[in-house]
Amino acid sequence: STGEPRWKAQLPGKRARVLRYSADGARIAGLIDGIGLLIWNGQTGALGVRVEGTAQADPVLALTPDGGHVALAFGADVRLYEGHYGKLDGDHKEVCQGEGASVRDLAVAPDGQRLAAACGNTALWLGALAPGGEAQTLTVGGEAVAVSFMPDGVRLGVGMADGRFELWDLREARRLARFRPHSGAVHAVDFGLGGAVMLTAGADGAALVWDMGRVQPMRFFAAEGISQVKDLPRGAVGQLGSANLHHEDMVVRIAHA
Repeated sequence: STGEPRWKAQLPGKRARVLRYSADGARIAGLIDGIGLLIWNGQTGALGVRVEGTAQADPVLALTPDGGHVALAFGADVRLYEGHYGKLDGDHKEVCQGEGASVRDLAVAPDGQRLAAACGNTALWLGALAPGGEAQTLTVGGEAVAVSFMPDGVRLGVGMADGRFELWDLREARRLARFRPHSGAVHAVDFGLGGAVMLTAGADGAALVWDMGRVQPMRFFAAEGISQVKDLPRGAVGQLGSANLHHEDMVVRIAHA
């Protein structure tokens, strides 16, 4: 890498709240304050479509690996949009139940067929992206705020508001591991190197790279004054070689050694 941007695009708004890059590099989806969902060509930077009616507050966004669909959550509902034209694909799904429940994070399985939603309570919703597909709800051991599929698509990592992490086997609906990597909420979870390593980052200002074979930290990163780490780019570990962890106007670069 030369450190130079491949292309630049002027965002037509105050700031980008969320940006997601599809795994194949075909598309970038972003939520822009006051505007809503925008979808760009990931190779050229050309703006493809602006999706109307998506400028609500506190959105959550996930992008399928091929960029073919964008999942967008507002409150307890998830809507699925076609990635090329931005058209709504099917009816919205009410994925979170219970008083005050809302989608805190979304993750798409590596095969692009399933979606996981952390509901901000002990419920973890899993369902097919295709309309009419089957869905299930798992009860996890705390307030789920972050989710990420392992590359095998069978195991799912879940970050909790109290700093705990759980690893689940989705085929058997069984918890495989549970430990507390952070003293504050685990806002981001990601896997890399075929699932051999995991990166967690949270409200305690730390980011940890884990050896999943031994479930122990390999690297520790921290930055003075960073009180919260959010919005880790999907697939950052072992693919990009590094990740930018944002907190308001500050950025921590996590180098993969």
